[in-house]
Amino acid sequence: MRRIRGTRNGYGGIALGLVGLLLPLVACAGSDARPPVPTESTAPATAPLPAALLLASDLTGPGWRRSDDRGAPTAADWPWALRQCQLYEPAGYQARSHRLEMRRQAFLGAGGHAVSVMLERFASGWGPRSVQDMRRLVATCVRYEARDFMESNAITAEAFAGDESLLVESVRIHPPGPAVTRRSAVVRQGDVVMTVVGVGLPAAEMVRVSKLLSTRL
Repeated sequence: MRRIRGTRNGYGGIALGLVGLLLPLVACAGSDARPPVPTESTAPATAPLPAALLLASDLTGPGWRRSDDRGAPTAADWPWALRQCQLYEPAGYQARSHRLEMRRQAFLGAGGHAVSVMLERFASGWGPRSVQDMRRLVATCVRYEARDFMESNAITAEAFAGDESLLVESVRIHPPGPAVTRRSAVVRQGDVVMTVVGVGLPAAEMVRVSKLLSTRL
């Protein structure tokens, strides 16, 4: 009888090939194919606002001393609450109700000079809206008259620090005394807003101090 060569080897190769294909399927069928369990985020928590952002040595001239006699800020505190402006309506400025944290410092210098710093951390997205509120308030109370004084407000500089910044000059006339100029520098970094208010400080000094403090936010 004629013998067919290679038949055994041919079937053996096919069998080995089928085993090679079936092994991964058997392994998958026998394993518990569960989705990976999500791990807890290891992203660092938001750091608290610094308690002491401004130092006396940061200010030009001698005699500066810490003077935080007003205590810790409260929910009612807002650097732009111009309550004596007849057009000021607190309910129209919503960002302040979304503050998560506040810090305040104050310094007194020679000759009636004064500087205060207010730090405010807002809920996500409310930092920019806080600056919008402030801009709108300055435009609303650009010039107003109270019972015993007149005041004007104007934005005199912008874009000098942080994600957003501006300098507001406020001139108050209180007869028969001389006019008093107050400058307020606002710097926003994300949802943190810093307001530096200075009495007796020139515009260039306010911008310098604000730039310096913005690097510490």
